[in-house]
Amino acid sequence: MIWENKNAFFEVAILADSMTKDVISLEIAEEVTKTDDVSITLNDPLVAYDNLLTFGKEVTIQWGVRGIPSITRVNKGFVTASNNSGDDKGHVTTQITMQTILDMNGVQIIHTGTRKHIVETVMSSMGITQPIVDFWKMDTVEEQITQYENNFAFLVRLAREWGCHFRMAHDQAQHAIAAFCSAEQLSKLVTAIGGGSAIILNYGFTKDPSKVPNVISYTKNRNPVGSGGQGAMTSIVNNKSVLTRFIVEGDSVITWKLNTEKCVRAINELGGGTDGLQKLWDNYLSPNRGWETAKRFYTMVSQDTASESMGYTVTCELIGNPSISAGSMIYFGAGFSDDLGATNRVWWVRKARHSFSHQGYRTSIEVVDSRQMSDAGAQIPEVMNYILEEAKAL
Repeated sequence: MIWENKNAFFEVAILADSMTKDVISLEIAEEVTKTDDVSITLNDPLVAYDNLLTFGKEVTIQWGVRGIPSITRVNKGFVTASNNSGDDKGHVTTQITMQTILDMNGVQIIHTGTRKHIVETVMSSMGITQPIVDFWKMDTVEEQITQYENNFAFLVRLAREWGCHFRMAHDQAQHAIAAFCSAEQLSKLVTAIGGGSAIILNYGFTKDPSKVPNVISYTKNRNPVGSGGQGAMTSIVNNKSVLTRFIVEGDSVITWKLNTEKCVRAINELGGGTDGLQKLWDNYLSPNRGWETAKRFYTMVSQDTASESMGYTVTCELIGNPSISAGSMIYFGAGFSDDLGATNRVWWVRKARHSFSHQGYRTSIEVVDSRQMSDAGAQIPEVMNYILEEAKAL
């Protein structure tokens, strides 16, 4: 018998006016480095909500469980889209989607100072007065960083480049809070918003009364890290391809970013053009040459403690639990295989989705134990094309 959360509740309001009685379904999606997305379906026979809930309207949601313990979570956000429909039986509904931040600024800004100062300055302009900022090399001084995008997107980019995690949320007093930190430090934000910093998952029948099952179903996928604990990923920053490699050395995962300036100089020294690019690839950057040969063209950007990682992604559907949030630490307990329940492995929630509907309150999560890596050799040529264009421009 799976434990059922019968004390779940939610309240939805626009300004001081409650909409709770008209809510048909509610879904809150959380993910690290993204704004929380909320979807609400309302009974709307008079088409009042379709006219009221226009773009930019602020909506407040409180949800969780009552009893012992009592947990209340808060989401404040802004309507980004609304849809109105009527079925063949005369039922009229309005569905809205909202995000927890509506940041429309796109002015180019030049930032200088330590990385910590830059992050705290941007967060302050977003109305976040007590951010959690704690990451490796946060005292590094940046002479010039150009911000082209809005504040939220800018912080997402910095988090990716500096090997950090960034998340915004609201605490139980409805204050905007944010964390820009390592995965381990995200637990501080999770605790502040009313969640639990460490959750134990149990599946299936167990005779131990202390290990009540709370997982309805789960799926485990293994995404092996490349040979030698190495992997790579590409991203687009200001319309430019960026290659990042992750190297496991001892008990650390070191993040390296391909230095395009070094590559351009090498191409020119090797004869320039496509011939110089081919020589750079064949002699230094080809996977056949190994990491020690390619290392001279990379710049180290971060270093994290490596868990005993197997590259797993586990998705679970659970009875609704507001203690779980994006950034929560997870432990696999009764009913799971030994590799998931190993005590020396660190797991955290990358995505969490809370939904209220006729099925009751459910929580779906995606749990990971390592960065998702892809084969380095398949990714590097894409970045090489950009480097060649840079070399031609000189």
